[in-house]
Amino acid sequence: MRRAFSVLSSARTRPALSLARALPLSSSLPLSSSPPPSAPPRRPLSSSSPAASASAAAEHRAKGLALLQAGDAHGALVEYSSAITLQPEGAVELYALRAEAFEALGDHAGSLGDWTRVAAAAPGDAVAWLGVARAFGAVGDGASAAAAYVKAVAGAAEGGGALHAQALEGQGSAQLAAGEAAAAAATFGEARAVADGGDPAERIRAAPLLPLILAKRAQALLVSGNVAQAEADSTEALAGPLPPGLAQVALLVRGQARLQQLHGDAAVEDFTAYLDASDGAAEDALCRQRAEVRLKRASAFLLMLQQPTAPKAHALVGPAMSDLDAAAAAVDGGDSAFHDSVLAIRVKIASFIEARD
Repeated sequence: MRRAFSVLSSARTRPALSLARALPLSSSLPLSSSPPPSAPPRRPLSSSSPAASASAAAEHRAKGLALLQAGDAHGALVEYSSAITLQPEGAVELYALRAEAFEALGDHAGSLGDWTRVAAAAPGDAVAWLGVARAFGAVGDGASAAAAYVKAVAGAAEGGGALHAQALEGQGSAQLAAGEAAAAAATFGEARAVADGGDPAERIRAAPLLPLILAKRAQALLVSGNVAQAEADSTEALAGPLPPGLAQVALLVRGQARLQQLHGDAAVEDFTAYLDASDGAAEDALCRQRAEVRLKRASAFLLMLQQPTAPKAHALVGPAMSDLDAAAAAVDGGDSAFHDSVLAIRVKIASFIEARD
């Protein structure tokens, strides 16, 4: 999932990087009057002079920014590499820009290499450590990603605002991936407080992060057992703009929270919305996920069936059995635990109908 906003998203809109504390890409030549008569004639700059190299590097940088903004990450990568070759000293910002191009291309090893260079040159810079953390996460090194997020949070804490909220969201995600649900919920809570605070301009910049933070905190709260707040957070997250995949996760979290609170009809609505949104998924992992959601929806139908105000049994039994049939057909017979769960719900439904008749 792409992050909520990029600190290097475009030449026009991205904030000036604190990384740019390094040497500028080009130096302006001082304006002067004509040389005194005794001075020798000024010779044109050779293509290998430092000033010419700086000027050419600046041109490659500008082309790279335009190409990346236009969606041509490979072209941008070539331009940034040319600029670095021409002016390797003080090229910290160029390495950051090239890391962004590597990331856009899915070359996370390349991105990690460049972000590591940037972080070594600017060890207190939150932007650099966020890049390192994302790259470590993408190559599967969760422990190193978590450590980098800690440094990103430390670097962004003084300034607060959107960058601090983004760093905290990343740290919370790393904690959640490591199974530290309670710690993740607390970190996401801090991220929300930071995003909601600060001056109006920073709140506007952080606004796209809020649904993301809430959806992820809902996951952490569900795992840690706070199902009522998980339902509240996922409901608030779904009211804002979310990437399709994360919106489906929020629906699933809210459905499970409602099921655990014995709100069968509301859980059925959420599981149905999830299944509709993921219809046509071909990936094995998603097919398995859909089977598990069908199993949960069958449990919600059973819960509704047991309510005193339930509609006629056939209105619930039929959909429940259809879900169980579809779930069983989608999962390999060797998964005995899953098929035992399917059978257990079938038996409960049959026992209830028998007792009711």
